This record gives sequence, structure tokens and C-alpha cells, in this order.
Amino acid sequence: MIVGLDHVVVVPDLAGAVALYEALGFVVAPGGRHSTGTHNALIGLADGTYIELVAFETPNPAHRWWPALALGGGLVDVCLRSDAITEDCVRLERAGVPMGAPRAMSRRRPDGVVVSWTLGIPSPPFGGVVPFLIQDITPVGDRRPPPGDHGNGVMGIRSVRWETGALSGWSARFAALAEAAAGAPGTGGSPFRVAAGPAMLELGEAEELAEGARLAALVLRSADGPAMFLDGEATGNVRMEIAPLP
Repeated sequence: MIVGLDHVVVVPDLAGAVALYEALGFVVAPGGRHSTGTHNALIGLADGTYIELVAFETPNPAHRWWPALALGGGLVDVCLRSDAITEDCVRLERAGVPMGAPRAMSRRRPDGVVVSWTLGIPSPPFGGVVPFLIQDITPVGDRRPPPGDHGNGVMGIRSVRWETGALSGWSARFAALAEAAAGAPGTGGSPFRVAAGPAMLELGEAEELAEGARLAALVLRSADGPAMFLDGEATGNVRMEIAPLP
């Protein structure tokens, strides 16, 4: 079963992105090094989710996030936490999203602790569009960063938005995520919505995309203050909104 939204992934130049997000009022913590040759920094949020800033220490053109570098980086993926990853991968397979076998991965934190987990990753052309799945091997608290006291008041992730020119086809795939999360379909219409814990996954229409789909925006939940709309220059090529509770 899918427990909820775990984190979102932003591919940047890491040192530059840390400075950029700290200037936006976020507390950014070092994450460590992965077994795939990437390293990261993490923005922990009070709702248990986090923003992962990931960069490549060594070139890896075969990685699904590598092409984003040529476009200046940005919001490249979304991760959902599962407590039954094999079964959830099967649900996505039945909805037409090839997943392959779940595989193990690990990260060495700056304090030397190694954390490990299992991933279920959609195969091309779905990787980086349909969310990937994670199930922890070591305790989840060892992998997640502690929630930061962010100067901008951000408390969590309110929603992640996708755009597609073929809503009916893609909503069927996202409905499989809803089934795995709650045993019920998502809400119809445009945008098509799927609940993932306290966050929403929203799939809207963009006619220029034809059959494809893309990640469009990240909406963050803040404790107070006016709504903010941040363009790509301020956030490392991520369309971001910060909206007051609820």
C-alpha cells in the first residue's frame, strides 16, 4: 500500500542550489552520497516530506535524471512511500506502467551511517513522470532529514502538479496510484486528483503536450503570510508556489 508522498527531487548544481534555497528561507542539510554516484542535500518539512536536491558527482548519461541537466535542471521526479512495494509495482504494471523488479539502493550520510531502501522505478517513457516508489530497509527516520525551522514558514508539500495533453490515458495510470494508496479511484475531471497522505497529486491539461506528460509545479504549504509565486530563476528552474494553510 502507498503510505503517502515521501519526497520530490530537484536536479541542480548542488553547491549553487544549496545557496539558492537558503536565500529563499529554507534550512538545507547535507544528505550524503548514493551508491549510484550522486550526492544530495535535503530540505526537511514538518509534514514528514522533504525536497531532495540531487547532483551527479560522476557523469551518468544512462540515469533518467541526467537529461535534465542539459535543460538547466529543475523538478524531475516524485517519490511515494510504500509498505508493500512489490504489490504496488504490480498495480502500476496492470495500469500500463512497466516497472521491472524493485531494486535496492543506499546512501552514506555525512556522519558515516549507511541508510538503505528498495525502489520501484517506472521504465521509459514513464520514468520521471509517473512517481517512483520507495520502501525502507533501514528505519525511515534514518533516511529522512529532520524538519527545518524555515524562515519562509514552509511546513510541507500541499500538492505536486503535472500537465498532459492526453488526460484520459494518464489519469488511468494515476488512478492505479490512488488504488494503491486508498483502495479507491482518484477524483475525476481536470485536474485529476490523487491523495497521497496530506498532499495531492494533480494532473491537468496542456494541449501542446499531445500524448506526453510533464511535471509542472510544486505547491508548498506555509504557516502564514501571503501566497508567493516563484519563477525558475529564483528556484533553479522549478515552478513553485508557497500557499498559506490549509
